[in-house]
Amino acid sequence: MEQNETMKSAKEIELAVDKKIHIKDLFYNTLRHWPWILLSLFIWLGLAGLYLFVTPKKYTCTADIMIQDEDTGGSSVSGLVDLDLFNKSSNVTNEIAVLESKDLMSQVVKKLNLEYNIYTKPGLMFRIAYGKNCPVQVSIPSLGDRQSAVFKADIQPNGDITIRNIKQGGQEKDKREYKGKLSRPIKTSLGEVTITPTPDFKVGEAYEIKVTKSKFQTARDNYMHKLKVDRAEKDGSVIHLAITDQSLQRAEDILTAVLEVYQQDWLRDKNRIAVSTSNFIDERLGVIESELGNVDSEISSYKSSNLVPDLDKASQLYMDQSQRNSQELLSLASQAEIARDIRGYINGNVNNDKLIPANIGLQNGAVQTMINSYNETLLRRNELMAKSSKSNPMVSNLDQQLEVQRQGMLRTVDNEIHDLNTKIAHLNRNEAQTISKIASSPTQAKHLLSVERQQKVKEELYLYLLQKREENELSQSYNSFNMRGINQPDGSDRPTGPRAGRILVFAFLMGLLTPVGVIYVREITNNKLRGRQDLESLSTPFLGEIPEAPAKKGMTKEEKDCRMVVQAGNRDIINEAFRVLRTNLEFVEKPKDGRATIFAVTSFNVNSGKSFLSVNLAKVLSLKKKKTLVIDADMRHASASAYVGSPAHGLSDYLTDRNNDINSLVVPVSDSQDLYILPVGMIPVNPTELLESERFDKMIEELGKEYDVIFIDCPPIEILADAKIINKYVDRTIFVVRAGLLKLDMLPQLDKLYKEKRYRNMCVILNGTTIGHGFLGKHDQSGYTYAYDYGYDSYSQK
Repeated sequence: MEQNETMKSAKEIELAVDKKIHIKDLFYNTLRHWPWILLSLFIWLGLAGLYLFVTPKKYTCTADIMIQDEDTGGSSVSGLVDLDLFNKSSNVTNEIAVLESKDLMSQVVKKLNLEYNIYTKPGLMFRIAYGKNCPVQVSIPSLGDRQSAVFKADIQPNGDITIRNIKQGGQEKDKREYKGKLSRPIKTSLGEVTITPTPDFKVGEAYEIKVTKSKFQTARDNYMHKLKVDRAEKDGSVIHLAITDQSLQRAEDILTAVLEVYQQDWLRDKNRIAVSTSNFIDERLGVIESELGNVDSEISSYKSSNLVPDLDKASQLYMDQSQRNSQELLSLASQAEIARDIRGYINGNVNNDKLIPANIGLQNGAVQTMINSYNETLLRRNELMAKSSKSNPMVSNLDQQLEVQRQGMLRTVDNEIHDLNTKIAHLNRNEAQTISKIASSPTQAKHLLSVERQQKVKEELYLYLLQKREENELSQSYNSFNMRGINQPDGSDRPTGPRAGRILVFAFLMGLLTPVGVIYVREITNNKLRGRQDLESLSTPFLGEIPEAPAKKGMTKEEKDCRMVVQAGNRDIINEAFRVLRTNLEFVEKPKDGRATIFAVTSFNVNSGKSFLSVNLAKVLSLKKKKTLVIDADMRHASASAYVGSPAHGLSDYLTDRNNDINSLVVPVSDSQDLYILPVGMIPVNPTELLESERFDKMIEELGKEYDVIFIDCPPIEILADAKIINKYVDRTIFVVRAGLLKLDMLPQLDKLYKEKRYRNMCVILNGTTIGHGFLGKHDQSGYTYAYDYGYDSYSQK
C-alpha cells in the first residue's frame, strides 16, 4: 500500500514538472537569448532578400472566353433557320481538354518560336528579354527538336560578336570562342549560329546575352504546365485562362496564340463535315436527275401512244380521296427513298473514312442522332490516325466503336424502311380501292397516274437536295466561331511572384520561430532541473534560491568553488538572496536547552554547491553578530576547508584522538567576525567509522555550547551514508539541489525522503539559477523572474 502511494506521488510530481514547460517559460527563456533572435532575423531576412534578388519576377496574364451553343451562335444568316446540319452542342469540359492538349500547345510553341530564350544582363543578373526588351533574334538551324544548347555572346558597339561557353545536353562542350558579325552566320560547334538585330536593337551599345535553346518537347511541356484553364463558374460556360511567365508580353502573346489556334482548329473540323455532305448531295443529284429524265420520257411516250384522258373528269369525289392518298404516298416514298439512299451509302463505305451525311431530310430523329454521334467518333479517329498509326490501341478501339455504331445505324434504318414500306402498302391498298370505284377509269389512266406519282417523288427529292446543297455552301461561308471573347489576354505590370511581402513576413516569422524552436527542443529534451517552477509540485518546504555567482575572467574551478560572495554592505542580487535565506532560517525554532541551532547541508549530487552555501550562509548569519561555525564533515572532499586554506589539522585529528582540544582546531575566517570553520585536516581512510564514534557525539555537544549556529557540510546522500549518521545531531536538514545538474526524475525521490521523514525537518535550497537580462527584466534559466529582484542594482549604486 505504501509503495503504491509512493509511486502515485512520484507520477503526480512528474506530471506537474512536465506542465511547467509552457508558453511563459518559452517566452522568457527566448527573451533571455535575444541576441540569437537578432542573429536569426538577420540571417532569415538576408536569405529572403537574396532570394528576391536572384529570383526573376513573374507576371500573370489572364483571359476569359464564353463557349456558345451552336443553335445560338452557329450562323449570322438569319434566314437559314434550318442550317443545323452539322450543329453539335459544345461541351465546356471537352473544350477545356482541347485548350490544354499537347497538340494545341505544340502549334503555339512553333508559332512563337518558344524553344529559344534570350537573356540580357542589365545589372548583376541575367534577365529574360522578349518583345520590345529583346535586342536580337537567334537562329540555329542545325539543332533539331530533340537537341538543347546554351551559350553566351558578347555584342560590341561596332557589331562584332563573340560566342563563348557553349554547352549542349547540360554539360560543357566547348570552351573556345567564336567571333563573327551581326546578321551573318557564325560557324560554331553547334553549327551555324545567326544573331540578327531586332527593331529594338540600340546601335552603338554593347550587349551581353545568354541564349538557351530547349528541346521542343521540354518547351511544350513547360508552357503546358504554366497554362491554367478552368471554369470561371462551376456550371457556367465561361472558361478562364491564365499563364505566368517571366515576361508579361510573352505571356500575352502565348494566350493570344492559344485562342487563335483553338479557333482555327475548331473551324477546320466543322467545315470538314460540310465538305463531306456536299459531295454526297452532288452524287445523289446526278442519280436523281437521270431517273427523273427517264420518268418524263416514259410519261410523254405513254400519253402519245395511249391517248390517256383527263382523270379529273371521272369523279371529283374519288379524285379528292385519291389526291390525299397520293400526297401521303409521296411523303412516305420520299422518306423511304432517303432511308434507302442512306443505307446504301453506309453499306458502300464500310471500310471508308468518309463521313455520313447528316440531316438530309429523314424525319426519324434516332437515325439523325446516331449519324451525328458516328461522325464525331470518326473525326476523333481520323485526327488520331493523322498523329499515329492503325496499330495505336486507341485507333483500334475507335474502329471497333465505329463498327458497332455502323451496325446500329443499319438496323435502325432497316426498321425505318420496313415501317415506311408497311405504310406505303397500306396506302396503296386504299388507293386501289378508291381507283376501283372510278367506273370510267381505264387501265391506261392507272398506269399513267402511277408514273406521274414517281415523277413527283423524284421532283420533290431533287428540289430538296438542291436547297440543301445551297444551304451547305452558305454554311461554309458564314460559319462563326463557337466562342466569344469576354476579356482579351491582359496582365498587370505588377509582378505576381515572387511575392516579396509574403516572403519577408515568412522570413521574419522564421527568424523569430527558429530560436524559439531550438530553445523548445532543448527544453523538452532537457531532463535536468531548470528552476524554481520545477520544485513547486514538491511537498518538501522550499527555503529559497541562490543565483549563479558571476565568475571573474581567468578564475579557476577551485577558486569558483571557494568564493566568499557574501560581503558586508554589498547589495547585489546574490547578497540579497543570501539575506532572504537568512531571514527564512531565523524562523527555525531554536533548541530549548540553549545550545546552537545545527543545520546539516547535503545533496544528491557532487558539485551541487553544499560547501559554497554552507560557508556563505554562515557568513550572512555572522553579519548579525551570531557566532557561526561551519563543520566540514565531507572528509573525502574537504571543500569547505579550502575557505581557510585547507590546514593540515582538523576534524580528523580530533576524531582519531590525535588532538583532544577541538577549539584549537577551529579556524576563524579572515575578514569575517564571528565566522569559524572546522576543517577536515588530514583525509582519513575511514571517515564513516569516525562519524559513528563517541568522540563525534562529544564534539557536537561541546561545540553546541560555544556557538549560536552550526552548519555541518555533509557528503551527498546518494554516494555515502555519512549524512544519515549526522542526521541525529541536527535540527534541520538543508537539501541543496542545483539547477542544470539534478535530474528531474530525482524529484520524486526527494519528496519521498521528506514524506518518510528520513532526515530531520528537511527543506530545499535551489542553487545555481542563472540570471539573464532580457527585454522584460531579470529571470532565471526557466523563465522565472526573481521575486526579490526589485532593483538592487540601482539601489546598490546609490
